[in-house]
Amino acid sequence: MKQKYLLAQLSVLFCMICTNVLAYDIEVANDDGVMIYYNYINNGLELEVTNNGEQNGYSDEVIIPEKVTLNGQTLSVTRIGEGAFWRCPINFVTIPKSVTSIGSGAFSYCTNLTYIIIPNNVTSIESRAFRGCSRLNSISIPNSVMRIGSEAFDGTAWYANQPDGLVYAGKNVYKYKGTMPEDTSIIINEGTYSITGYAFENCDGLSSITIPNSVTSIGVYAFDGCEHLSSISIPNGITSIGSSMFRFCRSLSSIIIPNGVTSIGSETFYGCSSLSSINIPNSVTSIGFEAFAGTAWYANQPDGLVYAGKNVYDYKGIMPENTSLLIKEGTLSIAGGAFSERSCLSSITIPNSVTSIGVRAFYNCSSLSSINIPNSVKDSISSATFSGCSKLKSVILGNGITTIGVAAFSCCTSLTSITIPNNVTRIGTAAFYNCSALTSITIPNSVTSIGSETFYGCSSLSSINIPNSVTSIGTWAFSDCSSLSSITIGNSVTSIERGTFEYCSSLTSITIPNSVTSIGDIAFNGCPLVKVELNSKTLVSKDYSVDYNMKDIFNAQVEEYILGEEVTSIGSNIFNGCLNIKTIDISSAVSKIGKRAFYGLVNLTDVTCRANMVPTTDKTAFDLSNIENAELHVPKASLTAYQETTPWSNFGIINSQIPAEVIVPFATSKSSTIVSRYDLNGHQISQSRHGLNIIHMKDGTTRKVVVK
Repeated sequence: MKQKYLLAQLSVLFCMICTNVLAYDIEVANDDGVMIYYNYINNGLELEVTNNGEQNGYSDEVIIPEKVTLNGQTLSVTRIGEGAFWRCPINFVTIPKSVTSIGSGAFSYCTNLTYIIIPNNVTSIESRAFRGCSRLNSISIPNSVMRIGSEAFDGTAWYANQPDGLVYAGKNVYKYKGTMPEDTSIIINEGTYSITGYAFENCDGLSSITIPNSVTSIGVYAFDGCEHLSSISIPNGITSIGSSMFRFCRSLSSIIIPNGVTSIGSETFYGCSSLSSINIPNSVTSIGFEAFAGTAWYANQPDGLVYAGKNVYDYKGIMPENTSLLIKEGTLSIAGGAFSERSCLSSITIPNSVTSIGVRAFYNCSSLSSINIPNSVKDSISSATFSGCSKLKSVILGNGITTIGVAAFSCCTSLTSITIPNNVTRIGTAAFYNCSALTSITIPNSVTSIGSETFYGCSSLSSINIPNSVTSIGTWAFSDCSSLSSITIGNSVTSIERGTFEYCSSLTSITIPNSVTSIGDIAFNGCPLVKVELNSKTLVSKDYSVDYNMKDIFNAQVEEYILGEEVTSIGSNIFNGCLNIKTIDISSAVSKIGKRAFYGLVNLTDVTCRANMVPTTDKTAFDLSNIENAELHVPKASLTAYQETTPWSNFGIINSQIPAEVIVPFATSKSSTIVSRYDLNGHQISQSRHGLNIIHMKDGTTRKVVVK
């Protein structure tokens, strides 16, 4: 289980190390006093209902408000988030008319729920939204709902009570229930909006179906395995043909794709062995992996480059060694897997007309040495696009790229450098995994997140500058970068995940900025660190009792720790067993030190504590440490106080060789207006609670308020 060190989000909080990521942004009680948890969406302008990370986060009756007012700001609740009420023992819920969508699994397995009224403004119900609600026998679905995800109502009493045949959910085809008779022809009702994913999956008896033009979406796998379906007309309102929609429709001989369609998903017509005629319009700009594999159409294509409309679909046949290809002008896309495993491809020229390149398009093209992505390619370098291109040395990325996808350049073992365009905002999981020759990379200020294992195993990378725009770094992002000796972490990074820098065997020092609020366990495991500078706001372990400490984050070899001015509290066991520590510099803001915080530091020689007021220190804080032979430096004005207070008085030498500092008290102005309130976990709350509350005032000051 992931264990995260939560370093408080406010300088006055005593945060605890916990074992899961906080599941919500804010919590606000409704008019009945029931606490409801929300996330900000749409750039913070709206709210979605979520949960508190616990299976039983809600119970009994929940009334969701239409609007939420918190600290003077009123926001509309427009979405029920993914898994918001998953497995919660609720028996009734009121959804406000402000809600427009219900997320995947939002109410799945709410087995006490017996009926639900969906308001008129809801337009989409995502997959598995009510799956497993075994007592749910009454569902009111308004005409506003234009799309329903697969399995949204599977396992409900409502679905069990439907007669065999075509089942509608509002104005949407939900599923064909029961065994379909042979040679069945179906006419979908006029005015129907959508056909749900898997609706006719493996309906062997289906021979023809008429779909009205009112249908604007058809889900994935909708007709998968309909082996006797011989004719179908796709309505003009369809813009996307989803993955595996007609897979293994072996009797389908021709298909006309309407002009509005822009994308054809992976394996859409896979195994349609009789399909010899496909009309692909110029509107199609994206084709998925193996979309036409196993069709008569593909079998009839000559060897060489195969185009589907204005899209490169595949290279058919045996490719000669050292092949250079020139994609013709006007081509709109390169399909997923188009050149996958083509080890003889040495170069390719992509024209400026291409706007997208599919997943695994050049996967394992082991002879490809260079690639120039034109500015016309928009949005992303797809997943595994160039993965395994072991001879790829030169990459030019166009300015249209905003995301580098999962494993996009993984195992490109000859790649030495790459410049990421200024428009890129996200570098995906394992994007440069095992690029062992990569010596330098420039991350622009546009990037906000670095995914898990992004640079894992980049053993030649010696330095990295993470810009201030980055807020999160994923698990093992730089793990096993054995040459990495210099890291600059930007001031906007809020979390460093588990194993992020594990086994960076050349890394000897690190500075953690004060923006960091969480550090995962073994984040720096295997790094020969001798100096760590922590500017994060608190160092507090859970309940002041558990054994998590700095050696679990960094290692036991660190000799010097500098605790920056943002550090306000040092928790139990934080440095327990860090045997190599010789020097510790404690900030002036520290007010509390927990049990066994510095336990067993047998090599300790020098401690500086800059706090004017002696921190409240547990008597066991320095047990079995070498303090009787160590030197303590304290403010001159506080020398006597330290000399008279245990365990500080047990230091062998206590001197006043640092200047005194002034502690700025919290403001006590009664005229300032309250702007926001926070609890001890850093959650924004609507009203003060029993215990310690953190209050931000309009004049910029902060107060600690204890409610008894």
